[in-house]
Amino acid sequence: MRLPALFFAAVSLGMAATVCGDPSGVEWLLKDAYEEVYVPLSQVAVAMPEEVQSALRNYHQGNFRKSIEILERMRVLKLPDGRLDFITFVLAESYRKLGCTQLAQNDYYYVINNFPASDKAAPSLYRLLEFAVKNDDHEKADSIYSAFEGRYRIHPLINSIRYLSALIDYQRKEYDKAVQKLIRIPNTSSQAYQAQFLSALCYLQTKDYQKALLLLAAVQGTAGNRETTDESAIIIGDIYYLQNNAETALMYYRKVPKKAKRFPYALIKIARCYLDLGKYKQSVKIAHDFIAEHRNSEYYFEMASILEQAYAKLGNEQDAALVSNLIRHQIVDARLAFEIF
Repeated sequence: MRLPALFFAAVSLGMAATVCGDPSGVEWLLKDAYEEVYVPLSQVAVAMPEEVQSALRNYHQGNFRKSIEILERMRVLKLPDGRLDFITFVLAESYRKLGCTQLAQNDYYYVINNFPASDKAAPSLYRLLEFAVKNDDHEKADSIYSAFEGRYRIHPLINSIRYLSALIDYQRKEYDKAVQKLIRIPNTSSQAYQAQFLSALCYLQTKDYQKALLLLAAVQGTAGNRETTDESAIIIGDIYYLQNNAETALMYYRKVPKKAKRFPYALIKIARCYLDLGKYKQSVKIAHDFIAEHRNSEYYFEMASILEQAYAKLGNEQDAALVSNLIRHQIVDARLAFEIF
């Protein structure tokens, strides 16, 4: 017995969702793109007392509690004289590493308010913007962005600030506003490929697929983050697939390596493209191997439906019926497990 056509329609709609609607497939990449920006702490260590150098060594070794113990003692004594901004910033970084968010924010604000001319004021402002983004505090993020643009427009962190602010705009679905900030990030910046990727996602949401393709192709040509490159290949494939160009889509899906986070999704699309191109045996091989090895995969039913269709196209009605029964049994098992637990 075959599954109803409605099942296949639902599967097809789900495959298009990555490009047409919910961008959840790439949210993990957007997060990784801004976390753990490196702010150097040791450039003035030679001018610091031994206690501070000891605290810095502990910080770099991951002994944040020990670093805090040393620096808090020095802060109480207001030592070393003239470098309280540096001490407070290192304390803030240590508290941030330990997940003590409020203590970290208090110290970042202390640096900004009491030492506006310090070289640690701009990094403190950046860290506060990171917190605002993570907490979805858009109003605060806007305020920090404006302050940074006004005071530190030529600071090395300005491109990271623009990227973070654009990410907020993207989350608010203000895609044109996001792009205007992203295009100000030069190609020489270490965040250029991230800016291009996020710009492509903006164009994707406004259905300007040609601009999205150009930017994603640029990301493909960089030596940036491997995960971003892999994801770009998937999205390019999705765009071409939606444009009914299965052959070109297949070329990009096949670029995704097995170790990529979304390789199973790419494999689904490869099997689907082979099916659409009339290469039924190739589709059967991929789909059969997948469902044999990944029974608990979130893509199991989708791949099984492709396998059933490929068997049917080959005139192999018996195997198509067996796959249909397999799917029904899997659905029953899943339903029973849900009712039990």
